[in-house]
Amino acid sequence: MHVSGMIDESKNAMVPHALPFAFDDTTHRNEHVKLASAIGFLPEAPKHAYVGGYVPDLGGWVWAVGNNGTILGWDSSRDGAWRVWETPTNRTLRAVAAIREDFAVAVGDGGTILTFREGVWRHASAPGVNDDDLLAVAFGRTGVAWAVGRNGTTARLQPGAEEWEAIDAGTRWDLRGVWVGPPRVGSEAVPRTEDDIVQRLNYSEGFDVAYAVGDKGTLLLWNPVDSHWRPIAHGHTSADLHAIGENAIVGAGGVTLGFYWRMWQKGAASPVLQGSGGGALRAVWSSYDDYHWAGGDGGIYRGGRYTAFKATGHFPAADPWQLSHSTTGAVT
Repeated sequence: MHVSGMIDESKNAMVPHALPFAFDDTTHRNEHVKLASAIGFLPEAPKHAYVGGYVPDLGGWVWAVGNNGTILGWDSSRDGAWRVWETPTNRTLRAVAAIREDFAVAVGDGGTILTFREGVWRHASAPGVNDDDLLAVAFGRTGVAWAVGRNGTTARLQPGAEEWEAIDAGTRWDLRGVWVGPPRVGSEAVPRTEDDIVQRLNYSEGFDVAYAVGDKGTLLLWNPVDSHWRPIAHGHTSADLHAIGENAIVGAGGVTLGFYWRMWQKGAASPVLQGSGGGALRAVWSSYDDYHWAGGDGGIYRGGRYTAFKATGHFPAADPWQLSHSTTGAVT
């Protein structure tokens, strides 16, 4: 299958490429192809199928940040080597996110916000952001960016704007993780009917909600309909929450929450997560096919498809989390 001409909402263009796959209408050997209809299941009969689940490589940079303002960039389109970038700060940088190859953001200690534009890292304009350390940053599909940090600090960069604006989150707990993305109609993110949402926002242009997680089980939601942060009373844990992904939250003591059936649910106690290195989970990522990867004290962990956050019921027999790679330090 040849793919070309694909452009996402952030104007990233997919490099034209071929996607090889094999499909047998009797065994379904490829999970990306779902048979829609066939005539008699005969080899010579016409068949119609849906193809999906592929993740393209859009090219661009891979970014890494760290102590003393260190910024590293890896360019897959050139020699594939890491390059040390000139940086305007010596403060520790805690997180980095990018939405295009020519636009990235790094945040860190003392309220530091750096932006990468036109091939240069510079201090961002953020007049209302105080000196509290910023611990996480994320972009949404519409181009909006959120940064969160200590003492409940949150800051937003609107699409096309030049200045970050500080927004009161209504909490003083440290916020350690943020996720930005499309709302889920019928969930706590959109607690109204879809018709009501369409009347109040232009759905055709799209909009993004944001979740922030932090200490003492803090889970906040920013909804453009409400135009403020509001707490989600999930009632599952008071442990410090360190990171949030598309459908996953992880934290201290190996605690996990997953977004299923239109709500956040607590995962079952996992001996694998709780038994290695103290069990604190500090990073999480969910793949397109609903597997989950968590980094923390002791290594990198892989959560089973659909089962990583099932607290009770259908999958009680085996621990859905497995240690994928052991480390002596924390994966953050």
